Parts: sequence; structure tokens; C-alpha cells
Amino acid sequence: MFIDINNIDPYSFVSPSAYDTAWLAMVPDSHQPFEPMFKDCLNWVLNNQTEQGFWGDHRDGHGRPTIESIPETLACLIALKRWNSGKPQVEKGLAFLHANVKKLLEENYDSYPRWFAIVFPAMVELSRIVGLEILFPDTSRGAMNEIFFQRQQIIETEELVDDKHYYPPLLSYLEALPSSYDINREDIIRNLSDDGSLFQSPSATARAFMATGNEKCLANLQSLVQRCANGVPPRYPMDEDLIKLCIVNQLQRLGLAEHFIKEIEEVLEQVYRWSKDWGLSDMGFGREKTTYCYFATAASATLPPNSDARSIIAKGATLITVADDFYDEKGSLIELKNLTNAVKRWDDKGLEGHSKTIFDALDNLVKEVAVKHIQLQGGSDITSDLKDIWYETFASWLIETKRCKSGSIPSMHEYLETGMTSIATHTLVLMSSCLLNPSLPIHKLRPPQYETITKLLMLLSRLLNDTQSYQREQLVDGKTNFVLLYKRENPGVDIDESIGYVREILARKEKELLEHALMDGSGSDLPRACKNLHLACLKTFQMFFNSSNRYDSNSDHEILQDIQKAIYLPLGVDQPTKPKSNNNPIVVSYDHDHLQHSRSSKKKNHQTRRVSAYWLLNRSSSFKFHNSTKISFVAQRPPLSISSNNGYKNMVVPPKFRLSFV
Repeated sequence: MFIDINNIDPYSFVSPSAYDTAWLAMVPDSHQPFEPMFKDCLNWVLNNQTEQGFWGDHRDGHGRPTIESIPETLACLIALKRWNSGKPQVEKGLAFLHANVKKLLEENYDSYPRWFAIVFPAMVELSRIVGLEILFPDTSRGAMNEIFFQRQQIIETEELVDDKHYYPPLLSYLEALPSSYDINREDIIRNLSDDGSLFQSPSATARAFMATGNEKCLANLQSLVQRCANGVPPRYPMDEDLIKLCIVNQLQRLGLAEHFIKEIEEVLEQVYRWSKDWGLSDMGFGREKTTYCYFATAASATLPPNSDARSIIAKGATLITVADDFYDEKGSLIELKNLTNAVKRWDDKGLEGHSKTIFDALDNLVKEVAVKHIQLQGGSDITSDLKDIWYETFASWLIETKRCKSGSIPSMHEYLETGMTSIATHTLVLMSSCLLNPSLPIHKLRPPQYETITKLLMLLSRLLNDTQSYQREQLVDGKTNFVLLYKRENPGVDIDESIGYVREILARKEKELLEHALMDGSGSDLPRACKNLHLACLKTFQMFFNSSNRYDSNSDHEILQDIQKAIYLPLGVDQPTKPKSNNNPIVVSYDHDHLQHSRSSKKKNHQTRRVSAYWLLNRSSSFKFHNSTKISFVAQRPPLSISSNNGYKNMVVPPKFRLSFV
């Protein structure tokens, strides 16, 4: 069997999003406003309803639809109603909603995710605007109150674009924001990516085009439909190399790798290309971990969805692994001094062999980051700042090598002072953070004046590594580390007690890092996306070193098993407690810092919140609760209308959520 993966469009392996496809189906033709612009998307909606009546592929382990199916189904019904098409599908979809909404809402009571709280209310409002009569059981009153209240809290507390606290930002839900939210044409255009998308969201981009008529938006949508004829994905554009890697990994998991050896080799060849082009994969010594670096980055750095940052992390990690091994194993002291000095003056004069290969790859990587930073962010050239961080890292490797070769044993303090830098996590995180949006402020790049969260990451990464690598370093490399130094300075302590002491430090410092990453007022003014990247880096180190040294394992099985869990296998979630009474709903503790309020404090504020939620739903008479067993949502307010002169301003907009493509 032969399939040339290189000639297959990676998007053909990505599951379509019914929600986003429906949104493109709603876009009217510029020249014939009573016809859809993307008829293939409308046809997809017509032809992809399930037998049960819903849209989308979201099912639980028993094949039953999950809560994600509600907004997707509503969006598809709205698209059909918009063009007076598919009457049988509409009737079947409404029947599904009437039969299943109550159950699905109650199953998720007190645990509605942020995207659902934004998306679902907007879909309900848009449904009534286009004339769909959605009937909800009266017993769902408590759940509806809760969701609309949560939506109102989000709208009132979040900024339109606020990457410092929330990702994705509110503007990426453009199609779902209520009419009360003040958005102008300039806000939308200012936040468009170079590719014409609005935060890579097809649904938000579709709404952006309807609101502005922007040609870049239109080009993006046309490219998307042409590329993804069989339903559009939840994000566009996507990292195509990552898609191919996932295909290869999936073939291996299914036991089909032997039938696709040639294809797997071709894909991995693409992954290795940077490493091969610059000679890093052909050094002939040390650890070849290119694949590990790419897979680990893909598994952990999912927020934000930025392929440039992810690629830079993977390349940087590959380079660091090779260079670190050169300092530990292969290079003579003279070679290492010459390489370190070359990095200091950033000049390869006098270098040859492995030293020149490492320097040339490093120079290429720094230039790539600096150029991308100017392209994405504009402003100052960060080349000099990046060089300083890399020199600091190379200098720390040289210090450790000198100690090892001379037999000098540092104190615990001296060891950490160097070891926190030599682990090089800050090098990766700060460099790649320059490609985020918003970007890391340039003054945060200057060593050693790093943020507390960065220093905590450096410490945690070093100690995690040391708890699992002390045997290799002591027996093979002749080096010391923090576990061994603590045992040496405390003669009555055995190795297990020394490891236990380090783990106590890890527990305390991990809590501090989480506080800096997740809590406001922690003293860090880094953008939210940058904080998330710190967390992703910590997660990667925990994956490699929490229970064993899987980075240096001779077998790929252990680490690939972890990565498969991170990418493919869904988390198990306990079913939330159902409300005892719909007239007395359980109160949600809404706190993006993940701080848990006590049950008593919830009870104290219960009555006020329940009444406020009910008032919120009914204050404009947009919704009428009947004493019968159904609730009918009747339209009385105008839809969301963004000011424009392009003929689309009366087109309404629903909500946004992110779906995995695997």
C-alpha cells in the first residue's frame, strides 16, 4: 500500500466544525444579498445532520450527543432558516433540541465552560430573531438563569481584546457578542491578522466580513472554502506540519505504521529539515531529540494557537539539547571557550567543526526570531537582546564544564545560580514570547532582570531535571546536581530523603508559579499568553521528569504514551451534581483565578444572585416564561448590529467556541 502524504492536503484529515461551517453559510452574496455567498457550506449543513437530528461529531463514550452539540445545532438551524432552506432538517433539529436540551444542560449544571456561556445565549437570541421557535422546558429555568448570568459577568468584566487575562479574547467571539456591546469597524480591522482572519476563527472572520466588507477577510474566507470543501475547520489557518505529525502518530497508535513506513519517513523528514539543514542531527554524538522537541511542544504549547512561537520553541529546544551535550561530552575546554567567546561577540571567526555548526544554527534561529518579531509586531529590533540571553546560557554551560573538569564542587547556592540558567527554559520561553500577541515587552528580555514567574520556571525546571538525572550525571558525566549536593552537605541523609527535600521545594515553588500565572495582583505584568507559555513549559518538564527521566530514555514508548494522552485522549470528568430544585439553583463560583470559594460563602450570596439572574433574563421582556411545561423565547429586541455601510449591518451574530481538530 502506498499513499503519498506529501501530496495529500492536511486539512482533509481535520474534522469540520458544524458551527463555523454554518457561519460561513450565513454570509450573503455581495451581489445577490438574498443568496448565500458560500453555497457549498449551506449544502454541507443540509447533508450532514445526524440521524438523531443534531449536527457535529461531539458524542460521549456511549455515542450520545454532548453539550457541544447544542450551539452547533442551533447555528445550523439558523443558517437553514436564514435562506428558507431544508424544512425537514429544521423540523428534525428542533425536535432534537426540544427532547435533549434539558438533559444536557442539567448534566453540565454548575460547570458551563466560558465559551458555552458566551455562545449559547447568543445562539438562542439569534434563533428567535430569524424566526425559530425554540421551546425549553420550564424545569430548565434555573440552568438558563445561570448561563445568562454567567454571560453577563463575562461581558461586564472582560475587555474586547485582553490577552493579559483571557484567551481567546472576547473579540474572537465577534459573531456571538450581544447588541449592547459597542464594537466599531476600526476595532475589528485593527485586530485582523495578516492573513485576513480574526483570531484564526472562521465564524468570527465571517462576521467580521459581514460587518466591514473588508477584502482581506473575504480573501481569507474564499481561501478557506476552496481549501476545505467538505466543511470548514474550527481554526484557519492551522499548523500543517503539526497536522501531519498527528496523522503519523495516529497511524502508529492504530498499529498501521508498518503499512505506512514510507509516508512516516517522509513526514518526519519534514520535521527534521531545519535540524538537518543546519547539521544538528548529524553531529555524531549526544542525544538526538528533534522529534521529542516537536512532539512535546505540540502537546503542551496549545495556548495561544501560534505556530511561529511553537516552531521556535521546538527549534530552540533541539539546538539546546545538542549544544548542552557538546559542552558535557564532546568539546575540549579550548573549543568550548572559543565557542562561548564567539557567541559573546557574535562572530564565528576561528570556529570550525561542531562549534561552527552550533553557532551557525544559533545565528539562523536568532535572525529568524528577530525578523518574525518585526513582521508581527513592528517596532524595535530585538536581535541584540536575544544574543544576550543566548550568551548567558552558553556562559553557564562553560562554567559547569570547568567545574566538572577541575573537580570543583559548588555550594548549593552556587549550583542553583548557574543551574537555573543552564537549564535554558527562560531562553526558550522569552524568545518565543516575542512572537505572541501581545508580545513580551522588550525590556523583559534583559538578563538577569527577569520576572519572578520566569525565575520560578527556571528553578522548577532545574530541580525537576535533577530529581531524575542525578544517577546519569554522577555515573556517566561526572557532574553533580542539587540532589547530590544536598546529600553531600547533610551526611546523615540518604538519597531518598534528599529527593524528598527537593520535592518539597518543588511543591512550594510550583504553587508560587501558579499564583503568578493565574492570579491578578501577583506583581507580574506579563501578557496572559506569555504566562500561559510559562505554564506550558513547566508542563513539558513535568511530563519528562516527574516520575522518571523520559527525555533521556532509550525507548520512545514512555514519552510517546504521555504525548498521546496530551493530544488525543480526553480528560475524564465527573458528572456534576444535579440541582435539587430548579427554583433554587446551585450557585456557580465564577473565578478565572481558579480560587475556590467556600460553600458557606456561596450560600450567603445565593438569594441575591438567583434574583439578579432572573431579572437579567426578563428585564427587556425578550423572554417570556409560561406556566405551562415549555418556555418560548419571543423576539422583541433588535439583533447585534455593527455599524457599517456594506449592506450586512442587519445580519445578526451568534457565539464562539474552540474545538480540537483531532
